[in-house]
Amino acid sequence: MRHDAREFTTEVKYDLALCLYDVVGSYPNYEDNMKIINMVYKCLKAGGVLALSVMNMELTEYIVPESHKGRVKKDPQLLLKLKPGNIMQQTGNVFDPEHIVIDTEENLVYRKEQFKDDKKLSAEYIIRDKRYRMVEISRMVTDAGFDIIDKRYVSAGALSPLILTVLRLKPCYSA
Repeated sequence: MRHDAREFTTEVKYDLALCLYDVVGSYPNYEDNMKIINMVYKCLKAGGVLALSVMNMELTEYIVPESHKGRVKKDPQLLLKLKPGNIMQQTGNVFDPEHIVIDTEENLVYRKEQFKDDKKLSAEYIIRDKRYRMVEISRMVTDAGFDIIDKRYVSAGALSPLILTVLRLKPCYSA
């Protein structure tokens, strides 16, 4: 099924929702990411569980050098100086500090990605994502009505440790 996660509706209620990697965080603003969390809450049965992972801003801030941090609107050279990479296509490790700029005003992360395919022209994109600190994502899910059962930092496959923030949540409403 294809649908915009911010606007999905269904009469069916589910026991479990998986929202992995950076579904929450795909949009740069709070409102759109909050719409996703609220939609999931509405789609779960009483006692249903949401397993949610988001990209970890605390780790990103720790590994990215100060020279890769600043206000992008005030200093667009930050993006122009950003080294392109094919990290997403090759390894999926979107935590390589050499290929990241943190916008300290907007609290967003930028990467310059190159994609190559023998059948098509190569493409280069500037990717912008929202990464969360544990306290931020915890507040968002509790504001939506969830009770937090467990939260922790985890590794994802062969990628660097502590890259995902995982929260398992339970709706606190009754049917």
